[in-house]
Amino acid sequence: MACRGNTLFSFWRFVPGRFFLIGSLLLLMMTACSLPPKPSPLSVEEQQRYQRAQAYLAYADARLHLIDGDVDAAIEALQRAVTFDDQSPYLFAVLASIHLDRGQTQQAQDYLNQALVLEPHHLASELMLADVYHAQGKTDQAIQAFRQVLDRHPDIEDVYLHISRLYLSLQAYDKAEQILLQWLKRQPQSVDGLMELANLYRLRGDYQQAITTYRQAIELTPHDRRIYLPLGRLLEQQRQFDEALTLYDEAARQTEDQAYFDHLGSTLLIEQGRYSEALQRVESIVQHDPADVEALGKLGYIYIELERWSEAESMFRQALPYHPVSSQLFYWLAFALEHQQRWEEAIQYYQLVEHPSALKKEALVRMSVTYNHMNNLDKAAESLVHLLELDQSDVRVFLQLVSLYQRSQRYDDALSVLDRGIQRHPKVDDLYYSQGVIFELRGLRDRTEQLMRETLTLNPQHVGALNHLAYIYAESGEHLDEALEMARKAAQLAPHAAVLDTLGWVYYQLGDYEQAREPLEQAVKKSPEDVLILEHLADLYRKLLLTQEAQRIYRKALELQPNLPAVVKKLQDLES
Repeated sequence: MACRGNTLFSFWRFVPGRFFLIGSLLLLMMTACSLPPKPSPLSVEEQQRYQRAQAYLAYADARLHLIDGDVDAAIEALQRAVTFDDQSPYLFAVLASIHLDRGQTQQAQDYLNQALVLEPHHLASELMLADVYHAQGKTDQAIQAFRQVLDRHPDIEDVYLHISRLYLSLQAYDKAEQILLQWLKRQPQSVDGLMELANLYRLRGDYQQAITTYRQAIELTPHDRRIYLPLGRLLEQQRQFDEALTLYDEAARQTEDQAYFDHLGSTLLIEQGRYSEALQRVESIVQHDPADVEALGKLGYIYIELERWSEAESMFRQALPYHPVSSQLFYWLAFALEHQQRWEEAIQYYQLVEHPSALKKEALVRMSVTYNHMNNLDKAAESLVHLLELDQSDVRVFLQLVSLYQRSQRYDDALSVLDRGIQRHPKVDDLYYSQGVIFELRGLRDRTEQLMRETLTLNPQHVGALNHLAYIYAESGEHLDEALEMARKAAQLAPHAAVLDTLGWVYYQLGDYEQAREPLEQAVKKSPEDVLILEHLADLYRKLLLTQEAQRIYRKALELQPNLPAVVKKLQDLES
């Protein structure tokens, strides 16, 4: 008869405390192998013990496979265990549990049914079967299964809580409340029961009752942080901000998470714009823990809101050593530097903000603004080009890039960007309007007129298009009645200087000089250094024979911009 010691050794080498056992087993095996074999039939009791031992070995093997993450091998080992011991409801329950974790609810249910045949009131199997029903969407059956358990085990808290949650999933608030009150009558000190009841009231909209119930739970266990969090959120939602702050202060004193609740309170104050109060709280956090990066960042943000730029910079620099690659810190440090007009340093830190950080797009916008301050229009445009490579959802980026190209007289680039913008946002009126402006700068009046009308088709109240088209007609002397209608409409919508100037100029071209006077004078008041508006008003005074007023306005225009030959000639004509 061959010695089988190696098989036993291969199993036991995985068992904790195996070294002593291995030595004992080796000694036994060596002794056994030295003796002559004495075969004898096993008794029934010995066979049962052998079967149970093999079942246990297979079960132990399954546990090792689960530790290794090999679920399929674990299932195979458990099925092998069942062949040795098919009377164990526990083994069937374990198999069911694994299948339930894998979402295989039918297999789980089959194994649980076998377990319950063996032991009709096997508690673990009954509870798991209720979970299976829930996973299968059979909520009523799940509730019934849990209630059957409750009939025999009325002191298991989790069963009450499970039933309540199932009723909540059905929005059966009254039944959920009833089961929780039933449990709290048995166990009035149940904190979990009170928290579930408070959550139920919150979901049902009984907010004051929810607040009262949360506070009852806090009275029972004032050191339990779990209760403060949902109550604090509820108070904030109910806009009971001072009560929420008081609660966070209480939690900071009562629990071991003082800094955490101090942070909640300071965040609430920041959201309300109560920066001075928030500043005091966060400074207190930093005094206790100078390495609290979140607190340092908050201090920096508060200083930014208070426009204390150098102090904001200091806080972000203190935080950086603890998070040397934080895009958020890079962004806000750059923002503080930008507002100190330290352009080069700001650009350096904006460039460190990484994609896909949510701040990357904001950093590119700020880089464009900063380069603009530096009068580096090409770099400003380059930043927005990069931004459009990442995201084309914001039409304002297209328009800002077009504005930069327009200022640089890069009209072809501007039109290319507008074509892309219209393809991405075909219903945005400002894109067509901007196209019209660029075509006008290139001297293509017909195309300009067409695009202004397209803009007005999309938005009949687009002030820019109304004003632009009215001015084109006023300058050309064409369609003056239509121009007057558009200019009046624009002035009603937005009486800006340029719009009032257009209205006055249309009246002027119509020969209605008295009507032209008020809008042109108002335009000059709103924009006293716009030489074109000044020229229009002086031209009007000239027509009204207000010679001295006309001379005065012409001279003012020339003081602002001496190189205006047409104005020089008009003034000379009046003085001669």
